[in-house]
Amino acid sequence: MIIKDRRWLDEDFIPSKLLFRDDQVRELEYTRQIVIDQQAQGSNQIYANASDVLLLGGPGTGKTALLRDMLAKGRNFLARSPNTNSKIAYIDCSKFSNERSFWVNLSSEIGVYYTSTTSLDQIKADALNAIKDNSLLLLLDEVDVLIIENPETFDTITNLMSREQGVTLCAAANRKDWRKSLGEKNTFNPRTINCPEYNSHQLNELAIDRLFYALNVDYGDLDKLNDLILSAAIEIIAIRAFRIGGDARKLIKMLRLAVERAEMKNIIKITEQEAQFACAQIDDDAQQLHDSLMSKSHDVHVVLLATHELNNFDRNRSRDEDDGIRSLEIVSKYQEFIQISDPTEEPLKYRSIMDLLQKLLTEGLINRMRAKARGNVWYYEINEDYFQGEEIVKQLDKICPKCQLLVNDKLIAF
Repeated sequence: MIIKDRRWLDEDFIPSKLLFRDDQVRELEYTRQIVIDQQAQGSNQIYANASDVLLLGGPGTGKTALLRDMLAKGRNFLARSPNTNSKIAYIDCSKFSNERSFWVNLSSEIGVYYTSTTSLDQIKADALNAIKDNSLLLLLDEVDVLIIENPETFDTITNLMSREQGVTLCAAANRKDWRKSLGEKNTFNPRTINCPEYNSHQLNELAIDRLFYALNVDYGDLDKLNDLILSAAIEIIAIRAFRIGGDARKLIKMLRLAVERAEMKNIIKITEQEAQFACAQIDDDAQQLHDSLMSKSHDVHVVLLATHELNNFDRNRSRDEDDGIRSLEIVSKYQEFIQISDPTEEPLKYRSIMDLLQKLLTEGLINRMRAKARGNVWYYEINEDYFQGEEIVKQLDKICPKCQLLVNDKLIAF
């Protein structure tokens, strides 16, 4: 067996040392020390809190690792100082769907008892009561998911927390436009810490670091490491990870796929062939999009094309910051495209198209954001965190003859 310690080839494993994130670790450590350490050291403050912080960067740029590193350090400190009036809590905002889920998660993190029959109001009151006697460092991962999908819940949570002395929020987000769905009166105004994409050299070093531990090679002995995996193979994987957004999680996944491929074939040394196999598996994400679109109706295809085309138009026009693409615009563009691509087909009505949009939201192909100053108004866009709109158009041009008519007539922009 080549792999000696599989943890190091797991995307979710957080090492004790985060490479190329020294500045971010230093800034977060300053926040943690203010909120937690000062209380344990007998600070004269009744509550210790710092300014809220937001880690901002694309997928695979180390945001979750930074938060979980901060969580581990905070818990270790509190374990050594059990009588301090400080708490630290971590919540993954992508894993709960409503306000009750948030308060249940928070209660579990800070040691508040509840049952399945406890009302939301009671859970919330008990959690807030526990917070009143402590400084709380609340870590919110994937916070942009919550802001976009449940903006009212996020507004309620942050506005309640802002009234409690000693609560500091430290969040992480992928999207630069995370503010678009915040309510007018939302009080969340964090200091931003940027997490830039890793460059190809950094990804190469990250790969080597992981492999030393995973393959149980003396740290720093590149000759021994090269006996197990060619440097050219590592470079292939690092370059591919760089080309798809400097994504360290994808890098680690490809390393694992390459090593497991070698194990399966009883190969002692990992070569460029195994690296290329791993890269091809990552490329299968495009195949998954192809398969997903193949299984959908032409109406779904046209809704996606309409949304993409309106997004392009929206980006190019002169407009107010709060403008965006509304559902009625999508319906109108859909009906226009249906008449061109299949004149014999009767277009779906508004309610049916809204059902399709909801399904696409659930699948992650489309995002929606709440308008700031227009009440219950939502804006829609292709979710380019996963696939560029142009890639969806290209796939539909290949698989759907009716969509080809729209593309060939230059009605859809690549």
